[in-house]
Amino acid sequence: MSTANNILLVEDHALLAVMLENELEGAGYENVYTCNSEQTAIQMVDDKNFAFALLDFHLGDQENSTSVAKKLKDNGTPFVFITGYSSATRIVPNDLGEIGWINKPFKFADILKLLKTHIPSPAV
Repeated sequence: MSTANNILLVEDHALLAVMLENELEGAGYENVYTCNSEQTAIQMVDDKNFAFALLDFHLGDQENSTSVAKKLKDNGTPFVFITGYSSATRIVPNDLGEIGWINKPFKFADILKLLKTHIPSPAV
């Protein structure tokens, strides 16, 4: 199995995670790796190569995905944060540089458009 199209999805809301995973797979992105916690996501980044990552910014239990973002950045993996928080309430470390954001609620077409700029279109 090629790792060229591996997508990491970090989302702590199970229903949204399943919806996104199904939509991604339906669009032809078959290698979607989903997790719901910072620790699991870090382990996945250590174990696999990803072409792109979609990171829910705020995870449960006072966690956020900034440490995952730092690892992805160090690996050269593009990512975007998905959040329901406004730009006024986002607190992100400066060392992450310029970061992409998708606000909830979102249209899947916006995520698909973003993916297509980073990953070759899958054969559907």
